[in-house]
Amino acid sequence: MKKLLLSFLALASFSATVLAQGEASLKTADKKLKNYKYDREKNADDLVIALEEISKVETGSEAGSSVKYFLTLGAINKELAANPTFSPDHPDAPINAFEALSQVGTAEG
Repeated sequence: MKKLLLSFLALASFSATVLAQGEASLKTADKKLKNYKYDREKNADDLVIALEEISKVETGSEAGSSVKYFLTLGAINKELAANPTFSPDHPDAPINAFEALSQVGTAEG
């Protein structure tokens, strides 16, 4: 019984850590996207960092099914598609932007 309780507590703490990590990655992605939009030439690397951070968010998690997630993902992909420096490396960015923004209506909070 003691082992069962300990394993349940370990699972609960692991789940809380994963949830917090998703929220932190979403927040970082949003912040890097804003930095990029402030000065697109100077902060071009921030767009790549934003894409890496948003990729860390699990789509089935609470953070990965939020309106903010889909709006941020759509905005990142829109910027990737619009920037001629990044668009050859990300040819599917326009489609990804459309798909992400299409999910906004079905997202939770």
